[in-house]
Amino acid sequence: MKAFVTALLLLASVPAFGQSAHLGGGLPGSANGLEVGNNGTSMGGTTSYTGTVKTTPTTGGTVTFAAGQRQALIVPAGTLATLTVTLPACAAANDGDEKSLVFSQIVTALTVGASAGSVIGAPAAAAVGVGQAYHCYGAGTTWYKM
Repeated sequence: MKAFVTALLLLASVPAFGQSAHLGGGLPGSANGLEVGNNGTSMGGTTSYTGTVKTTPTTGGTVTFAAGQRQALIVPAGTLATLTVTLPACAAANDGDEKSLVFSQIVTALTVGASAGSVIGAPAAAAVGVGQAYHCYGAGTTWYKM
């Protein structure tokens, strides 16, 4: 019963769109608390992601993740013959980071790499509406497709 009441209290504290909630001890934005909202999550006052960035590449183009970006919505005008996606460096400092891609069109020849480190399991093409997610294992400086 106690676990059920705790779960209800947590659900009641979920923020509405455009609002944020503070979890844990300390003041919002302090190192011992977690601030969760629709525009990002911050721990200790630093934003861990900027949310989704929509991009409209052309054939032969490159989509590069910006600092702090978590998702890329790739929306070209039509089918792309080739596209390169560059994930940020995977190192100990960003161990556990996750990046995701969603495609609105077919990409016939897809290359997913990293600005430093390697990428394991990236597909050679992309289909409409099919997402891809990658997890950084910092000790091995490797992004793994999930």
